Amino acid sequence: MERTEFGQHRTDITGLILAGGRGSRMGGVDKGLVDIDGRPLIAATIERLRPQASTIVISCNRNAEHYRPYADRLVTDLRADFQGPLAGIEALGEINTPLLLVTPCDTPNIPSNLGARLLAAMTPATDAVYAQSDGRQHYLCLLLRQRALPTLSPYLDSGQRSVRHWLQTLNTEAVSFANEAHAFTNVNYR
Repeated sequence: MERTEFGQHRTDITGLILAGGRGSRMGGVDKGLVDIDGRPLIAATIERLRPQASTIVISCNRNAEHYRPYADRLVTDLRADFQGPLAGIEALGEINTPLLLVTPCDTPNIPSNLGARLLAAMTPATDAVYAQSDGRQHYLCLLLRQRALPTLSPYLDSGQRSVRHWLQTLNTEAVSFANEAHAFTNVNYR
């Protein structure tokens, strides 16, 4: 991945932050807008993702006016009733880059080289690469090829919602971020 300095970003990667969840583990609170150290959680996630992508899209199903300043584009689920993170990816539609870097909004410490490390593990045959650390799979810290996106709607139409199972339908690899579990800690508290 190119080094990014002075606002120059990757031109081949779209960044997608998933912030469209119900927030049920937090009593219905919109996690991306939770105040952490004096600023919304989404701000920390954006800070880490912005240098790794040419365009930042936030998938949000409420509070769009609060998310708008942080993204180049906002999308909302095409499906009703908060159907999970895959619905947030599906909402993106077509992208004009060959790669999509996905992160959840509640993981503000993603590595600043997440995209580079995932990209380094991609071969021409690989459709998707996700992070793993200390025995845990982080399926939503994910780099996808554009060609994998059309498989998502039929998968969701079949009633499936599991990110792990969808990734198993693709040519997928995991990348170890050994001893970096803190980078993938989810903020699920109020």
